[in-house]
Amino acid sequence: MIDKKILFCYESEPCNSEVLFYLHLKEGYTMTIIDKLFRKSPFKPLMEHAESVLECVELIETVINAWFEEKWDEIEDLRKLMSEKEKEADEKKINIRQTLPKSLFFPVPRGDLMRILNNQDNIADTAEDLCVILVLRRTRLPAELKEDVKCLAQKCMESCRIVLGATEALDLLMEASFSGPEAERVIKIADKADKLEYEADSIAQGVLKKMFQMEDRLDPVNIIFCMKIFKTLGILANHAENCGDNLRHLIICRA
Repeated sequence: MIDKKILFCYESEPCNSEVLFYLHLKEGYTMTIIDKLFRKSPFKPLMEHAESVLECVELIETVINAWFEEKWDEIEDLRKLMSEKEKEADEKKINIRQTLPKSLFFPVPRGDLMRILNNQDNIADTAEDLCVILVLRRTRLPAELKEDVKCLAQKCMESCRIVLGATEALDLLMEASFSGPEAERVIKIADKADKLEYEADSIAQGVLKKMFQMEDRLDPVNIIFCMKIFKTLGILANHAENCGDNLRHLIICRA
């Protein structure tokens, strides 16, 4: 008789607790029992979802440049493309939610995985929201603000890129038992996402201040929509920061 001891987190236990299961398996049905109890890595679908979300993020720079040049037809085409990318990410999200409960044991609690998934999904949704705002009204951005807005968009995109890239390395983190150099790298990424979110907020405040200094020559509705655009870009960085916090939690609660 084979005696195997396998350590996994169990769904009904708190996030920081572990249950030790002793499986006494008889020859002939060992692999059948293992396959039923322990599914494939739960991180792979999450990593694939992150890749789809990243495709949405990468479109933002093109969208912003088209806005600067007032290429309204191109923005409409980009909105359609963004919607397609966001739909692909949504389909992967739904698949993860439907299949995740089928596995009995996971190396991490389901709640932790779902929080990462939800924040990744929020990034894709917000990228699509940005396109929708730009399509709803042909909002013109004063030339004096373009450089600052470009910097704001870059900060927000960088924040999203680094946390989504960290998600794509979750399998490596699990292999390292959520410790060592790989864990330190992910924590540094989460810290950087915090810093980028703070910097994005500071830039957004500066842009608003400049805009209000010239408000006497701007259309009030234009000001309102510019504020919506700046806020939506900032929300991207907020969701990226939250995703980084989720990744940090995966490591700290297992330290």
